[in-house]
Amino acid sequence: MHVLLRNLRINKNIMEAISLFQENNIIIEEKKPAKRKKTIREASVEVFEKMPLEFKSINYCIRVRRLLKSSTMDGTILRRLRELRKEGKCPYEVKDNRIGLYKKIIRRNEEA
Repeated sequence: MHVLLRNLRINKNIMEAISLFQENNIIIEEKKPAKRKKTIREASVEVFEKMPLEFKSINYCIRVRRLLKSSTMDGTILRRLRELRKEGKCPYEVKDNRIGLYKKIIRRNEEA
């Protein structure tokens, strides 16, 4: 049974209250910090890394929306992907603009 401390009316000192809680197996819940939602950019990078070498933009957008658990518009997701390409974080080229076919650009290590 979970009871919040603020709902209890205890007129005894703190030690008596703690022992009372322990005797009755009452658990005091602590508030956990809220999880930060992923941004579209973070989700875009994560999904891009998991996509196959060639992929369609619609499949990419569906996966990003699924990861975000929101109804973000395709144009917004693809805009973020273009921004990430410009920054060099998600290298790809548009293979067929008509059907939205993208191809990842695989970089070779310069040290090899």
